[in-house]
Amino acid sequence: MAPVDTKALKDEALDSLLATLDAIRGRKCLVIDRSLASTLSLIASYGTLQEHGVEKMFWLDSPSLVQLISAAVTSSTSGPKYITFLVPSVASPHSAALVASTAQQLLNQSNSTDGSSTSPYYDISVIQTPDRAPDLVAVLENAGVLGDISLHIWPIYFVPLAPDLLSLNMPGGGGFRDACLANVPSTVHHAAAAIQDIQQRYGLVGRITGKGRGAQELVDILLRKREEHQTNLSEAVSRQTGPPPSVNDIFDHQYTNIFSGKNIEQLVVIDRQIDPLTPLLTQLTYQGLIEEFYGVTESGQVELPIHIVTPPQNKDSPQAHQNSSPLVLTSDSAEQHPDLVQNLTVDSKKVTLGSDNDQLFATIKDTNFSTVGHTLNKVARQLQSDYELRHEAKTVNQIKAFVGKLGGLQSLHQVLRFHTALAEELMTTLREEEFNKWLEIQQNLVADTLDLTQIHTMIEDLIDRASNPAMVLRLLCIDSVCNGGIKEKELLHFKREFLQTYGYQHLTTFENLETLGLLFPRHPSKPNWFPSARKQLALISEQQDDMDPSDIAFTYSGYSPLSVRIVQAAIDKDALFFGTKAKRGAPTAAAPWKAVGWKGAEAILKNIPGPRVDEVQHDELFLREGKLRKILTRNSPTPPGSGPHKANIIVFYIGGITYAEIAALRFISERSDVFNILIATTGLISGDKIIDAASP
Repeated sequence: MAPVDTKALKDEALDSLLATLDAIRGRKCLVIDRSLASTLSLIASYGTLQEHGVEKMFWLDSPSLVQLISAAVTSSTSGPKYITFLVPSVASPHSAALVASTAQQLLNQSNSTDGSSTSPYYDISVIQTPDRAPDLVAVLENAGVLGDISLHIWPIYFVPLAPDLLSLNMPGGGGFRDACLANVPSTVHHAAAAIQDIQQRYGLVGRITGKGRGAQELVDILLRKREEHQTNLSEAVSRQTGPPPSVNDIFDHQYTNIFSGKNIEQLVVIDRQIDPLTPLLTQLTYQGLIEEFYGVTESGQVELPIHIVTPPQNKDSPQAHQNSSPLVLTSDSAEQHPDLVQNLTVDSKKVTLGSDNDQLFATIKDTNFSTVGHTLNKVARQLQSDYELRHEAKTVNQIKAFVGKLGGLQSLHQVLRFHTALAEELMTTLREEEFNKWLEIQQNLVADTLDLTQIHTMIEDLIDRASNPAMVLRLLCIDSVCNGGIKEKELLHFKREFLQTYGYQHLTTFENLETLGLLFPRHPSKPNWFPSARKQLALISEQQDDMDPSDIAFTYSGYSPLSVRIVQAAIDKDALFFGTKAKRGAPTAAAPWKAVGWKGAEAILKNIPGPRVDEVQHDELFLREGKLRKILTRNSPTPPGSGPHKANIIVFYIGGITYAEIAALRFISERSDVFNILIATTGLISGDKIIDAASP
């Protein structure tokens, strides 16, 4: 079967947004909840929004928002002033209150009767995404403004971050805070609605496999939605009165199970709580390190020192007055165009990684950072060789051919300079003694290669030196997860030292980390499951060639992400159990890949916390209808997993996924001849985002 077309999801989301904007008459100011900035910038450009009536853009939490809106519309012609709010369905109470208070103030201006001047009449709309927000509606009603506001829906769920990567772009560390700490049910319900939307587009998933409490809840919701849908179809087909059922309803009612799994063979759901360790570790892929040190938004934007983005130039040079880097985004002003801001501070600029003219980033982003320099040198030598061809151009046609390539060479030159400067900056940090101490502690904890007394001395030394507090907390959490907790006396000592060094506001942080199961005292009632998982899932690889990796351990320089190993237990058992040394039994075109769920991996997974889920979305009629399936699908190119087409698998993370885990999943998919992996997640996460989620 062909891979899932994620570009179609983006195109449909854009068409839906533009249709909603067009339904709101007039030139308008768009007020955006900050949590939707990445989603909006991934779907629509500012120019496109302008073409559909957007004149100004503001953050919902901008100081003096009402004054900003009033000032922006005073220059417009007299008449109604159209204000549109764009907010998520799961908007925070603070955001809902801001919408209500802002709308109330604007409407009060509209009703002003001071007589001194003509008061503007504001026409206010609220676009909720992806569906109706009952909490927001209740707040608007309590504020007495609901009757004066028109409500609209922008039904967008998954946003494509890459052709093989979908995200719900949830705030709070990719939904980690709500899903894992606050246990907000809307997170799982929102995720289930997104998966259901995929099933409505591509048909039922053949098999749903999951691990963790969140996975169990999501699958239960999906199965309940399916039963409700079947019940509604049955009632529509069997009713005696009213309009007759449609042909589509009859077909769907009779043949849904026949086509189950035809487009998507398997869905693997991973609850972040079953593997809290991996995001706490320092990612060692190129994009992962950029996230660790600078932070990368879902739209790929990152704030970098200006000397990396813009090379030093002669002030008299004409190029000095031009944008020297193709990666820098431009905008008219921060308030008018909040999602694509170029100038942030005097010393930094925001750039977009992997833009259309930066194909080099796609080559190096998922590789171990130790190999990036070699790749950049190779590209530089090839670029120099291409430039040298100008000396061989003798005829007019040869000169014209070289000139035609010159633009591409210059663009590649700029991109190469940018990534070389960024890699050098990263390398400067990697050489620092403090960073190497962090990495040494992490690797020894995960591999259990150093006495805990020595490790605790090293962590205490970092606290005494006032090292990065987020990293110190990450190290303590790694210690706790890997060793089934920390002895109570030692944990109390660490807490006391940490609070005295960094402040007592972190008391709440420690409480939240314990709630998350990340930092807790050792107790006989809490068995330590990690050592057995480390051995049975081969999490540690001492011999790893990062230049030509044979296993996913390259993403953390010797550690294989636990969550990805669990995914392999569901979809790629041969690679997990036999690795590269024994490929016997590997699927071939003659033996198509089939989803078998957790079969064969039960013993390995039983000690890892969280329930296992395995649901086949075929009923008892499926086998008997096999002949009809063949008849109805005889014109299909090939069956799943055979010939040139591969079976499609969706791997969905609840609570966020790291860039290093994404790189590992891509590695598995690229090396497989029998399946494609489409990665989906509630959002992107890192160790610092976990600590932020736990902090007050």
